[in-house]
Amino acid sequence: MTTLMFIDYKQKSCHIGSWIGHEYWGKGYNLSSKVAILRIAFEELNLNYVFAGARKINTRSQKVQKKLPFIKLNVEKMFPSEHLALENKEKQPCVLHAFCKEDFMKFLYSTKPHQKN
Repeated sequence: MTTLMFIDYKQKSCHIGSWIGHEYWGKGYNLSSKVAILRIAFEELNLNYVFAGARKINTRSQKVQKKLPFIKLNVEKMFPSEHLALENKEKQPCVLHAFCKEDFMKFLYSTKPHQKN
């Protein structure tokens, strides 16, 4: 399950949440689900940022996020209010990462086969 949460059209941002059952780990579903939902966020909802957080103690989640080729890591200083809101929601220290529309669209373009004329 991958979903967009806390959509803020004024700030053109939201947060992403994912859960993948243990039996499906390591099969590429994380990348596939992120690409699908980020296309909705950036192409259909016209957002500029999608934030991905993780509790500092959740090293597995952090490791999985770091594998994504189109994510900016540790953006706490760039988005202090988003980081604070996340830590308040989780009631513990967290890391904050972000998907930026520009980076994601470059990734999409670079993975599409180029047409020959």
